[in-house]
Amino acid sequence: MRNVLAIALLFLAGHLQAQTKPKVGDLAPGFQQVAADGSMLELSGIKSDLILLDFWAGWCKPCLHTIETILNPLYGKYSREQLQIVGVSYDKSADKWQKSMAKFNVPWLHVYDADDYDLYKKYAIEVLPTYYLVDSKGKIVAANVASADLAKTVDDYFAKKK
Repeated sequence: MRNVLAIALLFLAGHLQAQTKPKVGDLAPGFQQVAADGSMLELSGIKSDLILLDFWAGWCKPCLHTIETILNPLYGKYSREQLQIVGVSYDKSADKWQKSMAKFNVPWLHVYDADDYDLYKKYAIEVLPTYYLVDSKGKIVAANVASADLAKTVDDYFAKKK
């Protein structure tokens, strides 16, 4: 497991430029990327109370575990008006990305970022998985949330809105 994480970190470090990590209260870096269905997906065009940005890859075992145990249940718990999940893939090829989505039955929005790693650079991603929560005004309400805390963080966000 340590070897996989070390390789992942080296891989990411080789492709990313040093950038300031967006933090809570900042406006989330915008994007316009090709989605899994071929359409253009723009962060500002997503209409939802909360957007969960999931930076992942099909070769990342912790990412896949979180998809099955945390993201799928969260996606089923809230409506799309409440919560949209956007998966941002770091797979090496679009084919591997598509196969990973099919294998793990991920129904939420997805974009492929491996051509230029633009989103990974904008969000200064250093390790996978990484999660950001963005509110309907485009502000980051949680940054670098640990997988184990993800469901509670989302639930707490909606509990405070009541």
